[in-house]
Amino acid sequence: MDLGIQPSMWQRVWEFIVGTEEQWLIRPAGVTAERRKIYVADPGAQALWILDPEAGRFQKIQEGGGQRLVSPVAVSLGANNRIYLADSYLAKVFIFDSEGKPVGIIEEPNLRRPSGLAYDPQRDRLYVADSFAHRVWIFSGDGRRTGAKKTGGL
Repeated sequence: MDLGIQPSMWQRVWEFIVGTEEQWLIRPAGVTAERRKIYVADPGAQALWILDPEAGRFQKIQEGGGQRLVSPVAVSLGANNRIYLADSYLAKVFIFDSEGKPVGIIEEPNLRRPSGLAYDPQRDRLYVADSFAHRVWIFSGDGRRTGAKKTGGL
């Protein structure tokens, strides 16, 4: 899919001087969008992509809170323009602001493999599906655990 996103003039000058690194979505696993931007969790690129087709720019985020992403598989948007990103390998949910700057990490000892996210704006709750623990963990919008639900299994 071509979104028409082109590098800025300064980015082209920089690439001319130091060379260019190809930027591609490798294995997109999760996606969410708001009016202007598209957010993609890409475990193949070990990154969160923020695509802004209107401005013709993109951003590739490969770390959160000083920790390199390994397997980001799910992304969701929350209140105050927060971006939640689940890394299934690290067993953490990273929280970013609207510009992609890290603002927090949800680290729960019982969280084993977060693989899905959903945000409820009416209750300010983040639901985290844990495929290893067979549970849906419930957190407040700022990352405090408020509960868990056991899911059915075979």
